[in-house]
Amino acid sequence: MMFGLDFSFPSLAGRCGTNVVASYNFASGTFPAGLSFARASTGVCVADNKLFATAADDAPRFDHGLNTGAALGLLIESTATNMVRYSNTLTSWYTSPNASIAYASAVGALKLYAIKRLSGGSVQDRAYSAPITTSSAVTYAVSLLVGRGNGGVSRVSLENASRAIWAFDINWPSDTSLSVTNINTAVASGAASINGLTVEPITTNVHRITFTFTADESAGFNFRIQPDRSAADSANLFGAVQIEAGSAATSHVVTTSNAATRAADIARITTLANGTYDVRVVANGVTTDLTGVTVSGAYWPAAGTGRVKAITIFTHGMMS
Repeated sequence: MMFGLDFSFPSLAGRCGTNVVASYNFASGTFPAGLSFARASTGVCVADNKLFATAADDAPRFDHGLNTGAALGLLIESTATNMVRYSNTLTSWYTSPNASIAYASAVGALKLYAIKRLSGGSVQDRAYSAPITTSSAVTYAVSLLVGRGNGGVSRVSLENASRAIWAFDINWPSDTSLSVTNINTAVASGAASINGLTVEPITTNVHRITFTFTADESAGFNFRIQPDRSAADSANLFGAVQIEAGSAATSHVVTTSNAATRAADIARITTLANGTYDVRVVANGVTTDLTGVTVSGAYWPAAGTGRVKAITIFTHGMMS
């Protein structure tokens, strides 16, 4: 009896380790050997206990799910400037005569404040920031923390004496849940569109709201919060307010009396020999394969931004 012999060889990619030159796993919360890291400022991330934490200058940030604590990877962000002054100290904001601000609670490094409409006040009573100057045709990302106090209807806006560049109402549900269905963005005539609105739970009663808008004029505006337009002697919770230029909200940048900037995260693989490689990057829940990458000196893949979970370097031609 004759047996046919097959002398073909299947691809080694994903089948054995001989084609892997180097592998870096960031899900464990430990910075691997063979890499360098720098950031010329502090930075905020979510720790494994689901609380916001502050990393020191030049310390890598390992981010986690806001309400799950699940490891998301090494946080790599470009530079960002928060234009809202006293973003994490709202007691330094201004108030109308019949409104008050008081510290309420914290989610780790980020704080929430009870903004209250006092008895005898009106729907217009509010807390508001120092002026923020927008530039026409520039896209900005907005983020803030909110929590239910007495409920009712809160209005959040960016406006001046002439108009609101955007505004929305939070129609607080009777319980501590909150979703985009509770937010009405059609409340200001002639305002810019609110785009990509998200509401993400953090704790039972704290949520993070994010969205973007494109400014239609260059002017000064105040970030305004009317705590309850439906009843007096009523308060709700707000904090960690941020407006930054860009198409997506990033981690919070704490400010005091001036706008503040978070420096860029700069990670580099420093131990690769010069040459051509194939590279696999797992970041933001997406796997990206890069083939024929030329490495000359310290290297970091362009796809390695956001929350980077793993990078694997292959011998060129072994990934196909």
